[in-house]
Amino acid sequence: MLRLEKANGKNVWELLKLRVSDDQRSYVASNNTSIIEAYTAITGNGYGFPFGIYDEDTPVGFLMIGFDGDDYWDDAPAIAKGNYNLWRLMIDERYQGRGYGREAVRLALDFIRTWPSEKMPNAHLYQGDFTQGLVEPLLAQNYDFIVATYSLHHLTDEQKVCFLRMLCDHLNPGGQVLIGDVAFEHRSQLEQCQKKMGDEWDDDEIYFVVDELKKVFSSLKFTQISYCAGIILLVP
Repeated sequence: MLRLEKANGKNVWELLKLRVSDDQRSYVASNNTSIIEAYTAITGNGYGFPFGIYDEDTPVGFLMIGFDGDDYWDDAPAIAKGNYNLWRLMIDERYQGRGYGREAVRLALDFIRTWPSEKMPNAHLYQGDFTQGLVEPLLAQNYDFIVATYSLHHLTDEQKVCFLRMLCDHLNPGGQVLIGDVAFEHRSQLEQCQKKMGDEWDDDEIYFVVDELKKVFSSLKFTQISYCAGIILLVP
């Protein structure tokens, strides 16, 4: 059974030994860096919750949850105030492809539901399958911001268009959809990356190609963060 265990003086050394493959190191910070960031957040009057991901007694990955801002985060966006974020998630290269990441996110949601309730007394958390659309309670609301991080690549290109149109329909005036994901400006860049990654490329994931998406959403803006990822901003 998969479980989360808070990083502590007894397990931290085995968590620091967890690694992704060399080709994946640009995707996620090392666990050393993550634990240092959690420490500095806490000393800056913020919150950082680093966890080991365990299958029974075997450490298979690392996950970290953040909440709100801290004294050192000078350029924190307004949306960070009073909100949780999945700060870090990695599965060791030896244990990938077993569904651990998906189950770990579910366990993270379980933690968020129970801590700290006094910080978010009006929070409403729902679990669903967005390939089937939004759950009913979410469809009944409109939003200033809708944020999706490393998730929508599970939709086909056609599904992305339909899903984004639906999200736009649920924005308040001036609202924005923000997407952080594996994304490329042009199809040729995606193909070059796929060739470079070889067997490490995940054929089950359909990554964003910005110039193709702009044919439907002309106002879409894209900020490249790394050679294979960026932030998509959609303002209807």
